[in-house]
Amino acid sequence: MTRSSIDFKHKIPPLIVIPSQLIGAKSGAPLTLDCHVESFPNPISFWTHENGSLVSEGPKYHTWVEQISSYKMFMRLHIGSLSKQDFGTYKCIAKNTLGGSEGVIKVYNIGFFGESSHYVTDQQGDQRTNQIAKSTWGLDQSSAGSSHQQQSAFSQQLVLLVSVLFEYVYH
Repeated sequence: MTRSSIDFKHKIPPLIVIPSQLIGAKSGAPLTLDCHVESFPNPISFWTHENGSLVSEGPKYHTWVEQISSYKMFMRLHIGSLSKQDFGTYKCIAKNTLGGSEGVIKVYNIGFFGESSHYVTDQQGDQRTNQIAKSTWGLDQSSAGSSHQQQSAFSQQLVLLVSVLFEYVYH
């Protein structure tokens, strides 16, 4: 029996799916985090930041729930302008009478808003906000120096990418 064919005389504990668990974003830029929740009856839902403190509605943060069906919803957290303290781990938490669930999203800094950047796309060409890459990743032929300088710049960028991935996997 799939969740889409459930008779809602039955109750469902919350289940959270995170579409993007690792998100690269720029300081000063706005960001919206998403959690997909399935639950019946509807859960109490909220967001926390790194130290477990609740993310409160205010001028910088806006939270809302978009009801998709009788048991599906999207939890969203919008951060108006990212600052140093906004980077780190967020949890979306949903609880009902049958239990609770949480999803974890890590937001890491990839530079400053306004710097030149582009989106890395998946195989179908869809843009993914969690796969932002600096435009300097590729070798710019117009400013090309010697082959050695190009290789050195590429190596430095590769080391940076590997260190970000290492930090995510092992922390």
